[in-house]
Amino acid sequence: MLSGWLRLGSSATTVLGRRLSGVAASAVKPAYSEITGDDVDFFRSKLQPGAIIQGTEDLAPYNKDWMNKYFGKSKLALRPKTTEEVSELLRYCNEKSIPVVPQGGNTGLVGGAVPVNDEGCIHIGVLYPGAFHSEPNAEAVVS
Repeated sequence: MLSGWLRLGSSATTVLGRRLSGVAASAVKPAYSEITGDDVDFFRSKLQPGAIIQGTEDLAPYNKDWMNKYFGKSKLALRPKTTEEVSELLRYCNEKSIPVVPQGGNTGLVGGAVPVNDEGCIHIGVLYPGAFHSEPNAEAVVS
């Protein structure tokens, strides 16, 4: 399981409570599939019009955090409107080994919702239409 995620050298490293030998453990991109036209066609068949975001300018908000500190390279963002759509998208991506990054409001401080490589984004913020973020007051309100 860990061999796809780590590159090991010659000193000790602890991962998930296990001691591993290596100079350093560095993240290595596992073998994932790239998103193809057939994948986009599948997403179109499952989502409402306008729920698939493509194009550099349209993807800009999905490829950065709100502080403009972290930047990603996603070529596709999906905006499902129901939990059933989320479930179908994740099932499909899992079966096809397509990496995805879930995004809510993209307001975290550590860049965890920013796609590092070319993962697809699944933006679930539209599932919670009563939630909004007030930037001047740095508060989130959920109804």
